[in-house]
Amino acid sequence: MTDITQMQRDILYQSDWILHSRIEILNRNFKIIHYVEGNLLDDSFSVDADSDMRRTYNASLAVTDASFLLGPDSWVWIDTYVRPYVGIEHLRTGEIVWTLMGTFSVQSASYSDDGSYTLSIDCEDLVTTLNGDRGGHFEGLNTKIEAGTEAYKAIAGTLKEAGIAKYIIQDIGFEIPYDLEFSANVTAYEILDEIRNLYAGYEMGFDVYGTFFLRKIPQRFEDNVILDYGQLRPLVLSESRSTGLSGIYNHVQVWGQVIDADRYAGASTLSGAIYGISLDGISSLGDLDNFEKIAFKIGVTNPENAKVSINGLSALPVVDDAGVPLAPGTLPVGVDGVFKYRRREQAFYYLGQYQVFGEAYDENPDSPFTITRLGRELPYVFEGDDYDSIYSNDLASQRARYEIYNHTVLSSSLDLDLVAVPWLDVNQKISYVLQGEGEEKQYIIKSISGSTTEATMSISCVSFYPAYQYKI
Repeated sequence: MTDITQMQRDILYQSDWILHSRIEILNRNFKIIHYVEGNLLDDSFSVDADSDMRRTYNASLAVTDASFLLGPDSWVWIDTYVRPYVGIEHLRTGEIVWTLMGTFSVQSASYSDDGSYTLSIDCEDLVTTLNGDRGGHFEGLNTKIEAGTEAYKAIAGTLKEAGIAKYIIQDIGFEIPYDLEFSANVTAYEILDEIRNLYAGYEMGFDVYGTFFLRKIPQRFEDNVILDYGQLRPLVLSESRSTGLSGIYNHVQVWGQVIDADRYAGASTLSGAIYGISLDGISSLGDLDNFEKIAFKIGVTNPENAKVSINGLSALPVVDDAGVPLAPGTLPVGVDGVFKYRRREQAFYYLGQYQVFGEAYDENPDSPFTITRLGRELPYVFEGDDYDSIYSNDLASQRARYEIYNHTVLSSSLDLDLVAVPWLDVNQKISYVLQGEGEEKQYIIKSISGSTTEATMSISCVSFYPAYQYKI
């Protein structure tokens, strides 16, 4: 996030706004090939943290010539991008304070000449270059991403094939767990969405500079408040608070795949920290296929740093889906456990029992929906559809925590109408004191819509709980 300057804050409290507009025209390589400046006549914008199409922008501005008539020889065409800036004059210094509204593809443009030139544009962010609207179709044969492929390489390769050179891929340390197959004419967006949804709590989209990102959803524990109550209150026109009382769950269960083991070893023995099992036809670890699933009965729960040895061969560590050694006491006694052999890591990944299962409870100390505060359980079971792709207990537990977050934290919203703050963005923290309450609380902005020409905007926020260090 770019640091906010004092001048950017100053202009919010001016009694009058003198508006300017500048639009940079970019080629496919993000090189500026032209720009237009003019008086901004009207505009509207939206930003939504929960949508892959994160930003939209519409504007009409007075320009000085007809070079923007839509057509193959126009500056605005199907193979160009635009970066609109809104400028507000700082009344004391006379300096124009510019704010970048995003990097967009123009979905429609119109031009009028009624004595003066007016250019109107409707813009959406660069997800349109991936989802088929303005590119992103992969034509020809079916596409397959094989199990064991590094997810980072699969994502980067998909973006490269779609012509996306600017990207940031973070927190992606996993491999593709099973073959992903796509039919002909699939879009890059569909492939990326499939990879993103392998694990809970990831988001993707484009930032204001047109850079694609795929990362863990930020939870903002360490972030500073961008606007505190003292700064925000003079800008607020109205406030409202709402809580949805349907779809609240304080106990979630997730049922994933039914695992079909490739080999069954029967009983196991435990010597020290090493489980010993026997399998026919295995004289070296090279006889095991990568990602092969092996089941055996667990007679004693696992000690710290547990390992598995097949037929007396080298013992390999037992880890969770993140590659971390299992916590002591994780393995249930008297049932079969299923473990996936991963050749590159030389480890056995614990998947669970034959039925993948995970659960979570609302443990937020500030939540009004905990079992203790409500005096009763509000359970829900998630299964089928996308949940059938969850292949380990560890991932099912992560998804259960994510669903608890979605169905408790996100159930209440604070909605504010205020003077437009052009540089405000989603996933930023604010603090506010509700009318009738005396406590200043923190919130995370989830969506924004407004108009700089009208000098107003609406924001929708969810409560932020500093004491609730949940992990999704």
